[in-house]
Amino acid sequence: MTIQYPDRLLPKDWAKRKPVIAKTKSTGIGARLIDLKKKHDEVDWNAFEMKNRGTLTSLEKVYEIADKACKTKLRTLANDARDIADLASSWVEKFTKDKLMPKAAAQAAKAVEDAADSYRKSIVPLESILQKEYNEEKKHYIDKLKKDINPVIISGLGKIDLFLSDIARLKSKPTKENFMKLVLGDGGARGYCTLCKNWDQRMKNFPDVRDGIFTGSAMSVFFPPVQEFGAGLDQDKWEKTIKEVMEKNAKSEGQVIKAYADFLDRQVPNIRRFKGYLEAALDAFG
Repeated sequence: MTIQYPDRLLPKDWAKRKPVIAKTKSTGIGARLIDLKKKHDEVDWNAFEMKNRGTLTSLEKVYEIADKACKTKLRTLANDARDIADLASSWVEKFTKDKLMPKAAAQAAKAVEDAADSYRKSIVPLESILQKEYNEEKKHYIDKLKKDINPVIISGLGKIDLFLSDIARLKSKPTKENFMKLVLGDGGARGYCTLCKNWDQRMKNFPDVRDGIFTGSAMSVFFPPVQEFGAGLDQDKWEKTIKEVMEKNAKSEGQVIKAYADFLDRQVPNIRRFKGYLEAALDAFG
């Protein structure tokens, strides 16, 4: 979104077109044109480009900077261009009334007036154009994120169901075999813990949807109680952990496994609550 600076507003162009006799008049136009060109060159016009910014976060940061520039630098340019057009217009009238002044003087001032007015008109719509392009790009990113997040939620719901099934089986029959099925590999427990992280990372892109469902952090609320079971520890590490718990609490292996089963069973309401949030998000995304 770049605005080409008009040749007619270049100070050297004004100096070239103004007749020698007109140079005896202190119009103030030249100084204003020097200032306008300086301000134009100070604008980072590439900063107004909203396309191909990579991520929604990057787009929002770029837009924030560009929107601020629109409300400051571009508005200043437009106001200055208006003032220059008014100033040049006043000199068109003065040069025209001066019988000793060549027509070229009024023509040169008129050229500045028209160019400044045209330049102003090209700047004024940029704020709304920027907003439109930003909204279009944001929609593009959000649509893509929605498309990407739905499979994650659907897969995650499957992992939660597996986790709940593993807990129910372990509660019903608290054996080491059932316990190991629950904690080893990429099963329900690990999938549930990964989903907590995914919720926080992905749903931050959809604050309206997220905050209408759950305003907290899944990693703070749902993850901590079960993080040990979804940590992806191998069987040797779990064997060692179970043994350490047995020795520390003077419990048998069966008692330790049952304690784990009872603890996980108490987490079921919380797990189901998180599942409900995921289902609500899936409904919201369609």
